[in-house]
Order: sequence, then structure tokens, then C-alpha cells
Amino acid sequence: CNKKADQLDHSLQDLSRRVRDSSSLNTTSISSRLTFNKEIFQFNENISQANISQWRREYQRNQLKELKTILIELDKADSKNQITKAVEQCRDILTKYPDRKCLIANFEMGNDTKNLSTVINQIRTQSTDVAIMLFSVDHETDKFVCLANVSDVQVKEKHLKANEWVQKVIAEANGRGGGKDTQAQATNCDAKQLDHCVQLAEEFVLLKLNSSS
Repeated sequence: CNKKADQLDHSLQDLSRRVRDSSSLNTTSISSRLTFNKEIFQFNENISQANISQWRREYQRNQLKELKTILIELDKADSKNQITKAVEQCRDILTKYPDRKCLIANFEMGNDTKNLSTVINQIRTQSTDVAIMLFSVDHETDKFVCLANVSDVQVKEKHLKANEWVQKVIAEANGRGGGKDTQAQATNCDAKQLDHCVQLAEEFVLLKLNSSS
């Protein structure tokens, strides 16, 4: 019983050292954090099944919780940094081309549209009449997501609708999604079709914006 607990302690110390070293050196990538999370999950399973004393089990579980918290904080910091860079990039484009009425950009921010939504909300504070479609690739799953946001003016005057815009992406990338006239999203899209989808999205929006009706 004690021997098994000691073995688990040794393995846990090694995992803790690797997580904390990676955190302090700021070298954790999304993929490495996913790997660490898988290790933590598996370690927790091993603890549950091991024939060890309850106090040792609880002690090790608390250590795993601490490591999990570290990874969560790293994810938050990484997301914040990615959002800041994405907003800066989008604003640079709109500053360089002040007359443009659409913005299409691609980032590597995982497969969650929440970060894209945050980027769009920040851009909207300065650019209220620009049609926006942002893409984000998740290399772990080889999928991408996209989020489209259209101003009320563009919906009324140019008949440009975010849900129709997104359908162009879904049709070519075997994705899922939908939404409203002013905002829509696509998820679980085949990343191999990303470049083609970006091209189609640009062609669609320019056709709408350049129409006389």
C-alpha cells in the first residue's frame, strides 16, 4: 500500500515539475496543455483505482487540482494575448484601408467562437459599418470555426445577411452552423477547405456590397 503510494507520489512530483517549469518559462503551447490535462485525468484515474490510504489519495488529488488550476490560468492568459493580437491586426487593416466595407481574417485561436466574438465586439467599437468574418483554426482536430457579423445598415441596404454568408462556408467545409441576419457562426468545418472557404466568403460579400440594390 505504502509502496504504491510512494510510486504515485514520485510520478506526481515529476508531472508537477514539468507543468510548473513549463509555466514559469512560458513555453506551454495549446497542444502541450492538452497533453498535461490528459496526464492529469489519467493520473486521477490511477489514484482512484490504487490501493492506497485515503489521506494519501486526497493529498494527491489536491495536488492535481493545483496543477489543473495552473493550466486553466495559462489558457486564460493565452486567450487574452491571442485576442489582443487579433484585435490589433484587424484594426491595422481597417486603418490602412479606411474605406473598406468588409473584413475577413484568419487566426489560430482554437475551435471556440467565444474568442472570435470578443474580437468582433472590440472592433465594433470603432468600425460600426464593416461586414466581418473571422476564421479560427484548431490544428489538434484539423477543424476550423468562423463567425460572421454584419451591420444593420448592410442587412437593409445591401441585403447582406450573416447566416447566408456563413452557409457558403458550411456548404464547402462540411460544417454545422447558422444564426441571424446580423450574426452567425459555423463550427466543425474541415480545415483542408479553409483557403477555399475564405475565397468564397470574400467573393460572396463583395458581390453583395458592390450591388446597387
